[in-house]
Amino acid sequence: WDNVCELRKTPFDDENDDHVALLKRLWTVAFGKDTPFERVHEHWTDLGFQQADPTTDLRGGGILSLEHFVLFAERHTASFQAMIMFNKMRHREGSHSWFLPAVVSIQFSAQLLLNEYHSYGEHIAFVLNEDEEPEADDVEIVREGVMNLQHRLLLHFFAVWKDRNPHVMEFTQFVGPNVIQTFFTQKWKRPVAAVAPKVERMGQEGRKKKQ
Repeated sequence: WDNVCELRKTPFDDENDDHVALLKRLWTVAFGKDTPFERVHEHWTDLGFQQADPTTDLRGGGILSLEHFVLFAERHTASFQAMIMFNKMRHREGSHSWFLPAVVSIQFSAQLLLNEYHSYGEHIAFVLNEDEEPEADDVEIVREGVMNLQHRLLLHFFAVWKDRNPHVMEFTQFVGPNVIQTFFTQKWKRPVAAVAPKVERMGQEGRKKKQ
């Protein structure tokens, strides 16, 4: 878990080829292979970044939040594109019920890592139980689980936002009770696969360190 948290603290580095490659992958999903990659460009704001340089929004979530958003775009491409189109339509209509997909994704990544790990132990185990368990050590299992959890949270947010259509300025007040609290509900609490004891054990170890 500590290793995953360190990725949240790791800033984007233009000299790191792996970091730049993440941006290139996101660009390709969003704009296609025929559109030449631009490290800094106004196109990034179409995805919900606040400036032409997308890395300025990563301060709260580090390279981990960029990884989450890139893999969301690759694994949930239809939903990713739907978010982009939703906001473009809202702007054309003059509606105030729009949001910044990239910023929302980054915030969710940071929030999941900043909260106490054991709060999400069973939820991480739950999402891993739905797919084939990866053959990796605990660090990779938790990393994959946190990412799957973040993707589910982002999808849930989009569904709730479309249904309620709140004003963009109400985002902070809206997300807590309408998205976060409705996402982590009792329906998650059911027996999970053998990965659950691993995740719970790591949560217990994390709690002991804090005591």
